[in-house]
Amino acid sequence: MKLTAAYCKASFGPHVPAMGLLERRAIASAVFLVLFFVGSVAPAFAGPSIAVMTPQTGPAGTLVEIIGSGFGASQGTSTVTFNGTSVTWVSWSSTTLSVQVPAGATSGNVVVKVGGVSSGGKSFTVSPSPVITGVSPTSGAVGATLTITGSNFTAGGTQTPQVVFNPELYASPITSTDTSITVAVPAGATTGDLVVSVGGGNSNGVLFTVTSSDPSISSLSPGGGAVGTAVTITGANFGSSRGTSTVTFNGTAGTPTNWSGSSITVPVPTGATTGNVLVTVGGVVSNPYGFEVGTAAPNITSISPTSGAVSTSVTIKGTAFGSTQGSNTVTFNGVSSVPTSWSATQIKVPAPTGATSGSVVVTASGTVSNSVSFTVPGTGPSITSLSPSSAPLGASVTITGTNFDATQGTSTVKFNGVAATATGWSPTSIVATVPSGATSGNVVVTVSGTARVGSASLLPRTSRICRLAPGL
Repeated sequence: MKLTAAYCKASFGPHVPAMGLLERRAIASAVFLVLFFVGSVAPAFAGPSIAVMTPQTGPAGTLVEIIGSGFGASQGTSTVTFNGTSVTWVSWSSTTLSVQVPAGATSGNVVVKVGGVSSGGKSFTVSPSPVITGVSPTSGAVGATLTITGSNFTAGGTQTPQVVFNPELYASPITSTDTSITVAVPAGATTGDLVVSVGGGNSNGVLFTVTSSDPSISSLSPGGGAVGTAVTITGANFGSSRGTSTVTFNGTAGTPTNWSGSSITVPVPTGATTGNVLVTVGGVVSNPYGFEVGTAAPNITSISPTSGAVSTSVTIKGTAFGSTQGSNTVTFNGVSSVPTSWSATQIKVPAPTGATSGSVVVTASGTVSNSVSFTVPGTGPSITSLSPSSAPLGASVTITGTNFDATQGTSTVKFNGVAATATGWSPTSIVATVPSGATSGNVVVTVSGTARVGSASLLPRTSRICRLAPGL
């Protein structure tokens, strides 16, 4: 379309004369410079701003996170103050600060200052520091529960405390109030100061001794014994019940009959040998404790019957006779017999030919049992001679004969009714002391209730000589 001069004038106002080339270039340069400088000028700095602060209460030492803007990439000369008290430790970024409530701070505003410009204040309440007044118990093994008493443990209910054990092991409480904490001793804890930490602020330290949780043996009773002997193991940390825990005698496992945290009763197991007793609890092995496995002496508890003629079957009951006879023996007043049956607790044996009244004895593995009296009717002790034939009061007299029994036991010697003290005793000989008050008369030896008499006469008292003669 062709525009006329009239249209242009009506549409764009008065006619503007055309500009020369130099004038147009000058105007363009001026516009460029204006646009350049306008685009290059930065907006004015608005200053730091705190958006969120967590927590907003806590004692000195509490770690506080401040989130906002305008903090700058690094701290430089910037500061953070709690009601005018400067912090001494800061982790700094342009949007997040981590600070510790400084000692001596009081409740009031937290302010961040960057490049001389201060943020708006955020209110923070400084609570009293936690204080420990008591710990009970003051020692315990890993897993033990203790109670800590004091104050300011939860900053008035606004925070959850942590208990710090040596060496800097943090444990969460089982329960906590502002004045009391219960907590379990954590794995790895060692003896040292225990503190309560509230929001990073720590209490005073109190010494806590961590004891070993390993099982330990302090004594064995008895310290040795044969298979089957009941042994009491005393110590600590055995556990309240046996569960999968074990007791071994030099590697041979025993079967406990009683188990508690500090005491175990267990018979010496079959196959055990001399060596160390060990208690294993939860896979942890106790200290070793030496135990000597020996052969127990046989022990007769009863015989039945207690009297009888030759060939009478006698049942002997007791312990540690040995499971089979082997080279073990039974004697009736020194005369061996051939048993018809044998076990560790019972023997059946006939009274042998030639047996006389006296002691029945079992010998097992070379060890002699106690003796029990057995009476063979028509037999008993026999006195054949007395030496010397006369003696003063207090002198020793040897009584020779048979069937006196191997040991005295309950057997007696009397001089005319006055009991004498025997200083030696065998099946064929007794040495006795003429007792004070003895007079001429009979010497009587009584074995297993059977008495045999020898005669004695006393010379005039002035001589204090007792004449003795064996009875027929």
